[in-house]
Amino acid sequence: MGAKTRFFTLLAGVQAFFPTNGYSYDNDACSFDRASFYRGDCFCAEIAVDALYLKPCLNEDSPFVAKVTGSSSGESSSQKVKYQFVCPEWEFGVRGTVALPKAYRTFDFSASYTWIEFKTDAKEDLGTDANLAATRVHPFVVGESGVQFFNAAEADLSGKYQALDLIFSYSCPFAICHSISPFAGVQCVSYRQAMDTTYLGQLGGSARTVEADWKSRFQGAGLIAGTDYRYALCEGFSLIARASGSLLAGEFSVKDKQIVTIENNSGINQSTLYRFDDDKCCRIVPGWDVRVGAAYEVDLCGCELSLRAGYEVIGLCNLATQRGYFSELEDGNIAGSDKTEKGLLVMHGAFAGFDVKF
Repeated sequence: MGAKTRFFTLLAGVQAFFPTNGYSYDNDACSFDRASFYRGDCFCAEIAVDALYLKPCLNEDSPFVAKVTGSSSGESSSQKVKYQFVCPEWEFGVRGTVALPKAYRTFDFSASYTWIEFKTDAKEDLGTDANLAATRVHPFVVGESGVQFFNAAEADLSGKYQALDLIFSYSCPFAICHSISPFAGVQCVSYRQAMDTTYLGQLGGSARTVEADWKSRFQGAGLIAGTDYRYALCEGFSLIARASGSLLAGEFSVKDKQIVTIENNSGINQSTLYRFDDDKCCRIVPGWDVRVGAAYEVDLCGCELSLRAGYEVIGLCNLATQRGYFSELEDGNIAGSDKTEKGLLVMHGAFAGFDVKF
């Protein structure tokens, strides 16, 4: 076999693996012109809406209260400390997307907005042979209340996540029924979190209350890059996946207000306010978003309608957490605390939505 014959044999093999014109192909598994559909040859705009049902998971290593139980018998004694946390529940969110196929030459442009908000609370009462120790306030503040252990503790946790993605993508059909769409652009993120904790106690018949009001806010922007993947099955069904990573630069605003309220003998409340705030400073926050699912596409009155559902994970790390203080002294040791840039937010769950191309 000559060199020319071997060359044309290799060329025929490559042509059989890839679409013949880069825009369309047809076989038993993909019976319609999917490659042209991916590249947006026939559509001018796309609108998509997704409903999210996610569970936020926080790595907060500071519980809102600790239940202390113990017993003593003669010379032996035992003590158990059980920390109680506030766990967010499943919450609904929404994501909207507007896309323009071939907005710039062969590159597609899309803008998407994601919103999810969560609120939850927890309460712990004094049990049999148990004491409640405050964990969300400075030890010095607890000492100012005059109470070592409290009768009840309540906590309210809330958070709001918002993201705006502005990206350019390029559709790349390859092989039979496969398509990837690498993308890159800019992401803007706003994340707010608040934790309000109240401890109720008594000393000599006088009510003692300690409150902690902690708030953090991050606003940043940076680069985002990733890819979409689609595997066309048959009769409009497809498997879909998406993976992206982002690197955001922004500022944190952290406020920590702690109040001690003491009821005197005349029934009048006297309050003392303490503030432990962080100065604003630039911080780098990495993030990621991973989705897997399935989609079904159908022609509808000259438009292309796609329904999809799947599983999604959204994450941010290097977020702010509440300080844990070491000393109850009022001198220079009052500032001793651990790091605050160890927060992690992961939201995982289901998504379901549709998009219309027209």
